[in-house]
Amino acid sequence: MHAYFAKRVLLFIPTLIIVSFAAFFIVNILPGDPALFLLAGGEPGGEGGVDPVEYEKLRRELGTDRPFLVQHADWSWGVLRGELGSSLQTKNPVTNEMKRRFPMTLQLAVMAMLISMIVAVPLAFATGVTVTVRLAPEPPKTMSALATTPWSLDVPETVKLAGVVSTSPMVNAIGPVAVSSFVA
Repeated sequence: MHAYFAKRVLLFIPTLIIVSFAAFFIVNILPGDPALFLLAGGEPGGEGGVDPVEYEKLRRELGTDRPFLVQHADWSWGVLRGELGSSLQTKNPVTNEMKRRFPMTLQLAVMAMLISMIVAVPLAFATGVTVTVRLAPEPPKTMSALATTPWSLDVPETVKLAGVVSTSPMVNAIGPVAVSSFVA
């Protein structure tokens, strides 16, 4: 039992690293440039564009001028230390923004869980009664699917709703400001 638990804990570390890298990579490959977004959405140089000197200065500040692996390492180290950067919209620390939004997020998660239980428990009970009474020779697959569906919707629906909370079009921010785009 202890060996199994230790193995699971040790497997958690590389899984966390892989998921972190994959998420950072996906955010990084999205089209657009945070510096251009912040500088009024223009193109560097050219007519109506932004000043190339300002553009390069802002890219250095945001860390988007460095190689991808360096950006990921800096971002990961900041997350491990609890330094999530500043919001691009409010300029407040992301940690403060998260603390401010946490009560509503918790309320949303509890309500989603309660609704799932209100739907799933009666369906599961009905499935069990149907099978026990042997009204059907095998468990009705439709009822089983209906009983388990609400449980499988909790995480994806919560993620979708978290996207609604984020009003920032700056989803492709990278470097130390990556997390700020989700709570801005």
